Amino acid sequence: MSGKPEPIAIVGAGGIFPDAPTPDRFWENLEARRCASKDVPAGRWPIDPRAAFDPVKGAADKVYSLKACFVEGFRFDPAGLALDRAWADSLDPAFHFALHAARAALAESRLSGAERERTGVVIGQLALPTDAASAWARELLRPGFEREALGLSGHRGGERLNAANTTHGAVSYFHRYDMQVRTGPKSYRNVHLHPGTVIDPRGATPAAGTVVDVSGVGAADGSLDADTITVVR
Repeated sequence: MSGKPEPIAIVGAGGIFPDAPTPDRFWENLEARRCASKDVPAGRWPIDPRAAFDPVKGAADKVYSLKACFVEGFRFDPAGLALDRAWADSLDPAFHFALHAARAALAESRLSGAERERTGVVIGQLALPTDAASAWARELLRPGFEREALGLSGHRGGERLNAANTTHGAVSYFHRYDMQVRTGPKSYRNVHLHPGTVIDPRGATPAAGTVVDVSGVGAADGSLDADTITVVR
């Protein structure tokens, strides 16, 4: 690379922000001094926000504000992208935001094929925590914390499902650290995958609609800590 500065031109921009689905609306909010923060919606956090609140900054395991900025009413449409729709829909919303903004920037630039070869893209993103990221943290980090810091076992108490009475069902939703299955006599709507879970020794990936056998520990609340997930068909 040459150290000599080269002129550049910004030919397209896209973005999605709280209370601003486009860059134009974002600048309108800035000019109007409009604040996009709001109270945390009911059910957004796994606990009552008031239980987590402490006005003193730095209080352990507390937040000092009950306001946050949320992107609401956004639905990702993969139309026009060279991606499998089902796979694209399964991505974390953080990827949906990035793909949506990049597509808008490219459309605004109106570049020809030749021009794209000398075009760069700059992406900036702050979209945490999404629900999927929170689920990832709970299922990947929580077991280790409970085991090392609290001395708890890796599983919550409940009915042990083994090779003799394994749950057999169809996958309705699958994420690396979160899964839901429809079963026959029982329905486990939250199948938790911890770091020790074996996901089909043959390497198959459970996708929506596939039938799987799930063994592990089922709790009374309808959740199941999975040991093994095997794709049947």
